[in-house]
Amino acid sequence: MAEQKVDIAQQIDKLVKLQEVDSVIYRLRAERQQKPERIQELRQQIEQEKKKFEDSKNSVKQLQVNRKEKEIELESKESEIKKLNIQLYQLKTNKEYETMQQEINGLKADCSVLEEEIIKLMDEIEQEGSNITNEQKQLEGKQQQIDSEIKKIEDEIKSIERELVKEEEKRKQIAVEVDPKILSNYERILEVKDGLAIVPVVNNACGGCYMQLPPQVINEIRLKNEIIYCQICSRILYDKVSLPAGRENS
Repeated sequence: MAEQKVDIAQQIDKLVKLQEVDSVIYRLRAERQQKPERIQELRQQIEQEKKKFEDSKNSVKQLQVNRKEKEIELESKESEIKKLNIQLYQLKTNKEYETMQQEINGLKADCSVLEEEIIKLMDEIEQEGSNITNEQKQLEGKQQQIDSEIKKIEDEIKSIERELVKEEEKRKQIAVEVDPKILSNYERILEVKDGLAIVPVVNNACGGCYMQLPPQVINEIRLKNEIIYCQICSRILYDKVSLPAGRENS
């Protein structure tokens, strides 16, 4: 039984229709792929903000620890001064008295320094506490903003997926009308050429790689006796002018 001859003109028309759908599918898939990346970026942003907030809280905690240590040290020195003051009146000689008085004065000087340091730490704690309150409000606002943006992106992903289902169904309906061998070649090119397998001749050049085409090749394309491929980029070539009515602007 003789092999049925393939109508190349008809096949080209089907491939152009298929390319239109595939271009949409590739665009939608690219968009869908970018969306989770954006969600990840937003989550990283809020995690960084949370870390900064935790660092601020830890900084205040450290200031409070420092203050407590200074207060304990101050209490210890004040207790030592009290003990020395009691012992002061039990001393027998002026030399012992003067020596102990110098020690007491030294401890009092230390206490004055500690008191100043404690006051300074209290001021820092108060200021940092105020900053933390503001940071917490900002963080809560940022969290709400990012949650809202993530929800919007997730809704966009669902919308893209619904569109993809429709376009893939369209694709199936067109693909069954394409000769299996031609379809196989088309899909191979589609995959390696980032979703663009068939291109028109534009100003006597390939619409994919823009290389000028010899007149003989252009004539062969217009004859539609066989599928013609670009010698440079390997894409399928077609002539817009000779397409069926209504497809010239595809």
